[in-house]
Amino acid sequence: MRGGKFCQLVVGRMGYSSAEVSRYLGITTSSVNRLAVSEETANLKKYLKMLENLRSFLSAFHANILGQPAVPFSGSASTVPT
Repeated sequence: MRGGKFCQLVVGRMGYSSAEVSRYLGITTSSVNRLAVSEETANLKKYLKMLENLRSFLSAFHANILGQPAVPFSGSASTVPT
């Protein structure tokens, strides 16, 4: 289930609370918690590598195309759209 991987990344790796994620997704906190622990973590490295590649690409884009350094993503809850 794809929702499990999303919840693993957002809750487990990025530090958002399951309550914040549940409000954003419109599902219960219990569902988020179940999804976050339901998936195997074997594929998690693949997704983390993909996010790292995206971060590198965006950094290079900002530096080479826009001529300015990339603004780092803070990862705070205030950046999650409601």
